[in-house]
Amino acid sequence: MSHAIATTTPELPRGIVRVMLRKQLQVMRSTLLAEITNQAHAGDQPMLRRFAQVESALRRMNEGTFGRCVECGGPIALERLQTSPDATWDGVCEAHGGHVQADR
Repeated sequence: MSHAIATTTPELPRGIVRVMLRKQLQVMRSTLLAEITNQAHAGDQPMLRRFAQVESALRRMNEGTFGRCVECGGPIALERLQTSPDATWDGVCEAHGGHVQADR
């Protein structure tokens, strides 16, 4: 009799993942803030936009809307949030440039 070997790791509870994502966002915010305050990056528009995105993600966490697409309100895949914790669109809306109807 053979036994199948699990090839995937067990999924972490969503609460733990949320704590990990919050920590990741806080580290990103600190790093960006340090770079922005450095004279060499003062006025760097892409960096300022990235900082605003991270701040927005942290605000959404506090408001309870983190992990929801800002366009359609659907859930953003956990894998997407783990890769890009400041994501604001789900995969479908992102693919359509954020122009998907909320009734899907």
